[in-house]
Amino acid sequence: MEITKNQVENTLGFHITEEMFENSLEYAKRKLCFIISQFGDEGGIRQRTEYLLILICESIQAECFSEITILTTISMQNMEKERSAICQNTPQASIL
Repeated sequence: MEITKNQVENTLGFHITEEMFENSLEYAKRKLCFIISQFGDEGGIRQRTEYLLILICESIQAECFSEITILTTISMQNMEKERSAICQNTPQASIL
């Protein structure tokens, strides 16, 4: 089962780094071995190149989603800090 970075990029529809490809490939191979050891190869279906390609793409999509989630969280925390700092410097009107 030989899969190239280009195949993965074509399937995903966007470019990835070589490091991302290599990490996802190794992870997908380990996951595939585990799946086959636990559930069998479904009459050879899990031995096909396309199956490994799907696992690689899933790994990359999960990594991208995690990165986006982390960056969004950090951005929201920074916005809250800025808003809090602005509100502290805003004069308060006294009703009395």
